[in-house]
Amino acid sequence: MDESQVIKFYDKLSEMSERIARMETMLQAREEENTRITSILDEHEERIVSLEENKAKFFGIKEFLAWSIAVGIAIWGVLK
Repeated sequence: MDESQVIKFYDKLSEMSERIARMETMLQAREEENTRITSILDEHEERIVSLEENKAKFFGIKEFLAWSIAVGIAIWGVLK
């Protein structure tokens, strides 16, 4: 290998090193963004679960009230 080939080789290595550094920076930024998005998704998941639980409780109370009214009307009809 002559000197010009060695210089070209080191230039290519330097260029590859710079590309790798840029890729690492880009990947780190994406990882941070993914972590942030995952955190947001976890928060939304907790909210959805809470809303579903509240909805189930509401419909449970609503069904009980409807049943109570129906039983009350039936008893009132029998006693009348």
